[in-house]
This record gives sequence, structure tokens and C-alpha cells, in this order.
Amino acid sequence: MTKSELGLVLAAARRRSGKTQAELARAMGTTQPVVARAEAGYRMPTLAFIDRWARATGAPISLSLGENEQRPLPASARRAIVRSALGPGRFNPWDRNPSPVEADLLKRSGRTRRHFERLKKRGKGPSRSCEDLYIERLRHATVSWPREDISFDAALEVALTNYVTMDWDYVRGRLRRSASSEGKVALLMADVNRRIRSRARRTTLELHADASS
Repeated sequence: MTKSELGLVLAAARRRSGKTQAELARAMGTTQPVVARAEAGYRMPTLAFIDRWARATGAPISLSLGENEQRPLPASARRAIVRSALGPGRFNPWDRNPSPVEADLLKRSGRTRRHFERLKKRGKGPSRSCEDLYIERLRHATVSWPREDISFDAALEVALTNYVTMDWDYVRGRLRRSASSEGKVALLMADVNRRIRSRARRTTLELHADASS
């Protein structure tokens, strides 16, 4: 199990508990940045740390260790893992009046307008912009870069479902500003962003071609 995979397990456990990172940190007797780094896969937590995490969330955490390395999961299975870790309705792309191409992509992924309306009624609606969520996922994806893991898939999913309406100038500006403070990590984020943008653009154009034919 890699640091990134363990980070997603911890993040999913926290979200199931309903706690924010700050609330979990207080329950564990630590700080929010420590929790954030663990979820992002920047460190390999000790067993004692995982035990404190489980006790603070109020539920046990199960890990499978020592298994033989398996072939990579298919893209559909990886996307399902990403969705479970990200949690529902982090942002609503329908608020941006998506183009027909983007609307088709959203419907194919099951993220219809009605889907987000139901989340809002349940009190699980969007809480942040897709650009900020995308940048956060870029940072997570640098941990194993250039290998594409489920952290990469998480960033790619945000880009795919919001490619047409994403404020890419804002993203570029954030990446430029982080270059002075984050150094190598910012350079890796820029590399990941270039690959994801290229792939998302290609997929969007293919969908547009299919819709036009």
C-alpha cells in the first residue's frame, strides 16, 4: 500500500465520520496541516497514528498489507474509488451553464442537474469552486508523479467534468504564484496540469465530434 492509497483510505474514514480536518485534528491532539498531509499522501503514517485516527473518527480502519502487487485497476474502478474518497457534490458545474458538450459529459458520468439538486436538499451540496478543488488534486497527484495513480485520476475527473467552463487563467495564476513558495512541488504541479489539460481537451473534442456526427 502506497502513501497515496493510504491517504485516500484515511480521507474516506474522516468523511464518513462527518468531521472536518480541523475537527479531526483536535480530536487526535494534533494540527490540521498534519491531517491534510496524511490525506494527501505526503507521509507514511505510523500504526499508532492510524490507530489515533480511527479512534477519533469513531470507527475501525481496515488495511490490507503484504499483498502481492496486482495489475492496475481499470479506469472505471479507479474512478469509483476517486468518487468515494472525494465525497459527493463538492461543486456544481451546472451553476456555470455548461455547454452542450460538457452537459453530455456530465450526464454520461451520472452527474445530472437533478443529482446535484438532490445533494443540495440533503445538505451535502457544493462547498468550494472546481478550480480550487482541481488545484488541490494536482498537489496530491505530485506525490507519485510521473506514475498516474488514483490521485491523478481525481484531478483528471475534475478537469473532465468542468473542462469547458473551468477558469484556466485562474488555475495558471495560482500555479505561477505557488512557484515562489513551493518550489519543486509547484513545478511538478505544472507538469501534471499540462498532461491533464491535454487529455481532458482531447476527450472533450472527441465527445463533441461524436455529438456532431
